[in-house]
Amino acid sequence: MRRLHFRNRKETLYIQVLCADSGTNDLERYYRLCRQQGSIDTGCHYFIDDFGNLSVDRELSAVAGWGNTDSDTSIYIFVQSKTGKPNDSQDFTLNKLLRELQKIYPDALIINRKG
Repeated sequence: MRRLHFRNRKETLYIQVLCADSGTNDLERYYRLCRQQGSIDTGCHYFIDDFGNLSVDRELSAVAGWGNTDSDTSIYIFVQSKTGKPNDSQDFTLNKLLRELQKIYPDALIINRKG
């Protein structure tokens, strides 16, 4: 598996949840699509597929992708969604992940975005 290393965030102000259609339900395929479009990787820390499976794409302490809003101060969670919102399986996984992240970053604001 690929392993890229990015600089660490100095602070974490936001946990950003992006619900969008990546065109695939597989993190590795999504990574390849991003590379074909000129990105170095997906830019997200986590990827949640249609079945609610969670994949880690970046180290938690790393900055998000440069194309993302507030990339120096945010954790990005990408939820693969054709409807712009999580399904029940994704919602379960997302809520569990958010609870874990809030324990680590209790002051971080959660922002929901549609792609």
